[in-house]
Amino acid sequence: MGIRSENQNGSHPFVVLYDGMIFHRQEAGGINRYFEKLIEHLPGNVRPAITLSKCPTNNFPRSKRLQLFVKGFDLPRPFRKVSRAIRATRLESIQKSLSPDLIHATYYDTLGGFDKISSGPPFVVTVHDMTHEKFPHLLDRNGKHAELKRRAIKQADAIICVSHNTRNDLLEMYPECESRTRVVYHATELGDSLPTDAMPFSDRPYILYVGSRSRYKNFDGLLRAFQIVIARDQELQLRTVGNEFTKKERQRIAELGLTDHVANEGIVDDSQLAQLYRNSLCFVYPSLYEGFGLPLLEAMSCETPVLASNNSCIPEVVRDAALLFDPNSKTDLADALTFLLQNPCVREQLVIEGRMRCSEFSWEKSARQTMQTYQTAISAARIRIGNKLSTDHFSGSILPTQTRWLPPMTKPGTRAGLMTS
Repeated sequence: MGIRSENQNGSHPFVVLYDGMIFHRQEAGGINRYFEKLIEHLPGNVRPAITLSKCPTNNFPRSKRLQLFVKGFDLPRPFRKVSRAIRATRLESIQKSLSPDLIHATYYDTLGGFDKISSGPPFVVTVHDMTHEKFPHLLDRNGKHAELKRRAIKQADAIICVSHNTRNDLLEMYPECESRTRVVYHATELGDSLPTDAMPFSDRPYILYVGSRSRYKNFDGLLRAFQIVIARDQELQLRTVGNEFTKKERQRIAELGLTDHVANEGIVDDSQLAQLYRNSLCFVYPSLYEGFGLPLLEAMSCETPVLASNNSCIPEVVRDAALLFDPNSKTDLADALTFLLQNPCVREQLVIEGRMRCSEFSWEKSARQTMQTYQTAISAARIRIGNKLSTDHFSGSILPTQTRWLPPMTKPGTRAGLMTS
C-alpha cells in the first residue's frame, strides 16, 4: 500500500469508513438522517467513505469529500448467506485499498459482518435505542435483532448513545460497557428548509404525526384519542408523514369512523415536511418508547407546538418545551390535545420554549463530540491490539489529523498497528 497524500498543512487525512447498511434497510427515517448530517458536518481534515449495496435517494450525505463504494450483490432470501459472504469479501477488499483509520457502523448488522473487526481498525457503533429489547413481543420474537446488536456492542471500541436514557437502558443490559459509552445528541436543520413563501397544505385545521407507525409508536392510541377529539371539532384533520397506510390501517381508520379526518402525505422532501410542521396546529408524538425522537426537534425548529409522551428519552429531549401526556391513556391524550387546541396562548408559549430548546442542539456539536468519541475508540483499539503509540498522535484534543491505522502483526517499517505519520 502506498502512503496517503498529505493535506496542505502536511498532515494525513483521517479516513472514516461508514458501513452504509442503514441506507440499505431504510429509505427515510431518523437513523439515516443522523448519518447524513453527521457526515456532512465532519471537520475538513476527515475523509469519509461509505459502503453501499445500492445508491440511496433520500437522506443521503451531500459531501464532496465523501467517497462511495457501491458494491451491491443481493440475492433472493434463500441465498442471503451467499449474498452476505460476497459482501463481506468486497468489504474486506475495500478496507485493504482504503486503509481506514476507523470504521463506524450505521446499523448493527453490518454489510460485511463482524468476523474481521476484532483484528481490524477501531470500530464504533451508535446505539439508537433499545426498542427491540424493550418490546421483543412486538419487534423481535426470535431475538435475531437483539443478537446482532449484542455482537456489535461487544465488538465496539466505543459506543455512541443518542440520549442519556438510551445509555441507561443499554447499561442495564450491558453494565460492563460503561467506560466505552458516550452520549451524543442529534440535531436538526429542518427549520432552515422552510420557504419564506410557505403556503398552507390544507384549508382545514390539522394536527401532524411524522414517522414510522410500528406498534410501539402507538399510532392506534393516537387514532382512538383523535376519535374523541373530533366529536368536539368535526373540521379537524390528522395528517401523517411516512409510508402509505396498509390495508389493515385503512380498515382500522374506517372502523373508527375517521376516513374523512385522516390523510397520509407519504414520503415528502424537507421543504414539504417543514411546511407541514409549520402549518399544523401541533405535532403529536404518542410513542411508547424512543431512543431520541428526532421529529421532536424538527417540530420545534419549525415553530410547531409539541404534544408528546411522558416516557423514555422524551422529557430529556424536550424539557419544558412540550406538553406531555400518558401514552397508555387515550383519554389523557384526548384531554391534552383538546386543551392545547383550545388555548392558543399555550401553543405560542410552547413555540417560544421550543425555539430556545432547539437552539441547544447542532450538528456541528454532534460532529465535534463524535470526533472525540473516535479519539476514545482509537485509544481503546491500541489497548485491544496491544500496540504502543506515541502520545502525540492527535493534533489538539479533538481532531485526529495525523493518525493512521495499519493492520497489526507485521514487521517494523511496514504495516503495524496504529502509527503516527
